[in-house]
Amino acid sequence: IYGLECLAEELGTAVFCTTDLKALEDRLGLERLKSRLKQVKRAINSRSKHAVAYVRPAPHNLKDALGQDGAFISEGRDNAFIIRKLGIKAREPNLVQWGSEIQKLCTAAQGKPSTIGIAASYQPAVGLSRVPVATLWAFMHADLLGNGSVAIHDGLTWNVRGDEILSWGDLPGACKSYRLGLKSEPSNANLLNSLGVCLAELGRTKKAINAFSRAATTSSGNFMALYNLGGICFQKGDLKSAEKALKKALVLKPEDMRLAGRMAEVLIESSRAKEALEVLGPFVDRHDQPVPGAIFRILGKAYRVLNRWQDAKTSWQQAIKNNHEDSESIALLALGYLEETHDWETAAKLGQQAEALGNKSKQVR
Repeated sequence: IYGLECLAEELGTAVFCTTDLKALEDRLGLERLKSRLKQVKRAINSRSKHAVAYVRPAPHNLKDALGQDGAFISEGRDNAFIIRKLGIKAREPNLVQWGSEIQKLCTAAQGKPSTIGIAASYQPAVGLSRVPVATLWAFMHADLLGNGSVAIHDGLTWNVRGDEILSWGDLPGACKSYRLGLKSEPSNANLLNSLGVCLAELGRTKKAINAFSRAATTSSGNFMALYNLGGICFQKGDLKSAEKALKKALVLKPEDMRLAGRMAEVLIESSRAKEALEVLGPFVDRHDQPVPGAIFRILGKAYRVLNRWQDAKTSWQQAIKNNHEDSESIALLALGYLEETHDWETAAKLGQQAEALGNKSKQVR
């Protein structure tokens, strides 16, 4: 357990289990991850600047091809770490060029490119002792780009790291990763958006709004930032700010169905249900793509506010048809039967179904 805790700390998370470790090792193509990281650290054994590459697959003759250009660490599998030590006064190498050189050697030796991640001790927020693990995060970044890609540790790598840590259930750890990335790239819209989503999940609304606002202003017309900003302002009850952000987003992507749904919800809460119908109408009438149940659910809410019960009922029934486990639409339909038709039996049946689905959803989460 102590070893797992130490590895978790090195990875930057407080939430890590043996299942997570096994999945991570499978993705990296490594066994005994903790001991491999120790092995690389021992090989570096220096306070001077250095760069590390992780290569997979690594041709067996890559070590010979490298010559004196770097130390080669492999355990006989199809992967290897390459360490490039630099003198105290040595110029920092062009990491992109170094990655390209390694890739040429791999392609020449095996007839196809390898996936390569690279990190260096002098990169912002990486540090001397964290280079091996930063290299593995860079590899995961490269792997997401597709087989045969090369990734140099950068802001997107911090985003990949944060997303992975978030998938382990560690929201504070994910926030820390996004913030570390922002130290080197303070205007990175992806990092700001990811940080905002995480902060919102933690209930830190003001800081989340700040992150989304920064993303919206630093990246010209950033759609996701405006969409997220509108959503969190809506949750906070600031309908005016929500509408302002969503209108800007609509200019960028007028055909986005999720955005239309969010704007319609804001309009309904602002007592402008007719305008909500106008926003949703073009999407409901389209036949070139499927309409999500959420759109029909919101449409039903608008009809209900306008006292158009039959239209509301039809919309909610369509939402349930699209998703039989849509507990919210079922609950809204139950309330409608109770208030509009006084059909207690149908309302009770639907209410029980909605409650059962709601409990099931909580258990899954």
